[in-house]
Formats: sequence, structure tokens, C-alpha cells
Amino acid sequence: MRFVSVEYSVDRIHIIVWHDGAMSDSDREDFDACAVTDVAADFWPPDGDPTPSVDFVRCDYPMRPDFRGTIVYGRKEESVA
Repeated sequence: MRFVSVEYSVDRIHIIVWHDGAMSDSDREDFDACAVTDVAADFWPPDGDPTPSVDFVRCDYPMRPDFRGTIVYGRKEESVA
């Protein structure tokens, strides 16, 4: 993973994962089963019950992602001249 961002509204929590290289179906399923489920579990009525979703976007280094939402994770990368 290079970066992770979150878009949040009362109805929806959308996680965007930018990754380097190919990502296996197993890795996607593991992320969905662990991270997305854990995030959704943090919201209890009356605050609402937003629907979680996730997008995986391939963005190989040194390409710069088209960021959306709030960045919640970013790996350290060397700058490219």
C-alpha cells in the first residue's frame, strides 16, 4: 500500500487504497474482511449505520495518485527529481 484515504458521509464510508504493483484477489478480500469490517463496526446508532465500501487503485511509484478524501496513511517514499 502506498496511500489510504477515506471519504465519509452519514450514509457512506468509502476507503480508497492506492497500491504499487498488482494486488491479488486474496489481499483484496483480506483487506475488506479486516479493515473495512473494523471501520464499519465503529459506528453505532444513533450516529447512523453508514455503508462501507472500498476501491483499490493501482498507482505504481513514482506516479502521483489523484487523491480523494482524507489521507489516513501514506508510506514514506523517496522524492523523484
